[in-house]
Amino acid sequence: MKRNITLLLIVWISACASTPTPRSLDQANASLEQVKASDVASSQPKLVADGIEALGQARDALREGDYERADLLAQIANARFGAARNLAVTEEATTQSAAMTDATTGLAEEQARVELESQALAHFLSVQAQFDSATAELQRYAGLEGQARESLAKARSKQAEAIAKGAPTLATSDYEQGRVLVESALQQLQTSGFQQCLDLSQQAISAFDVSIGKSGESDVALRRQRQASETDAQKNLQAKSVAQDAIDEAKTARASTVASTPNASASGSFKKGELLLTQASESLDSGRFDSATKTAKDATLAFKAGDRGTQGLDGAKTAIRRAEDSRAAAIGKGVPADDA
Repeated sequence: MKRNITLLLIVWISACASTPTPRSLDQANASLEQVKASDVASSQPKLVADGIEALGQARDALREGDYERADLLAQIANARFGAARNLAVTEEATTQSAAMTDATTGLAEEQARVELESQALAHFLSVQAQFDSATAELQRYAGLEGQARESLAKARSKQAEAIAKGAPTLATSDYEQGRVLVESALQQLQTSGFQQCLDLSQQAISAFDVSIGKSGESDVALRRQRQASETDAQKNLQAKSVAQDAIDEAKTARASTVASTPNASASGSFKKGELLLTQASESLDSGRFDSATKTAKDATLAFKAGDRGTQGLDGAKTAIRRAEDSRAAAIGKGVPADDA
């Protein structure tokens, strides 16, 4: 498959001439370069091969002097490259979904969006032959019929552009309105309703233009939503890490206190630390990371206070024992008990 793609690409490049080309052909060529620079070709070989084939057909049409058909085929090629990129991104996101549980809903929506775009493209191509026969050799037709056929070709080209921009999912209502209008225009042309065909084609162009504009706005909104979701997920991961570090620090303080002071567990501060540490662990498990961090830090302070308090009590006991030993020694030397 990879070798076939390469051969198709070589054939297409060899067909290029120095004559002016439609802007859509340049855009499709740029899309192909982006595909070649990524793993999309190996991930979606059929879509990429179909896109290269459409580019070759567009070049052939331009060489034969059929500018409108070349523009339409270039739009189709661009749509196929776009669909290949979207599917490749979706598959890559699927492999990473285990590490991004919070993005599961967004991933499902993206898969549904790609599926809907693929269905729209499939329908577009399924009626391609009918439009080809209606818009071929436009120079043969004059008057109102010629205007109708030319307008229908432009509407069809605009539909391809809308598909490439993701309008079937990002601006579904306006895209569907345009689709119904352009297919109705074809029916009118086939029954010699040239004026109706002309009017419907122009309305379809307007609807597709609106869908393209809304698609750009929706695409920006979707990107911002994904970025916000990713940012929230990163913040949660960071907060969880901070909370876990705080709990680990509290456990270390607890172990240090127990090791340095055998009777530490009997102190009120130590028992308070135990309770706080348990609460911090529960907060971590329930996703309340900020609360877990604060409670764990309080537990650390309580353990350290218990260590200091026990050390102070042991010191006082030692001082009392020393005083009693000194008093006994003094009595033994003949010093009166009241003076000792």
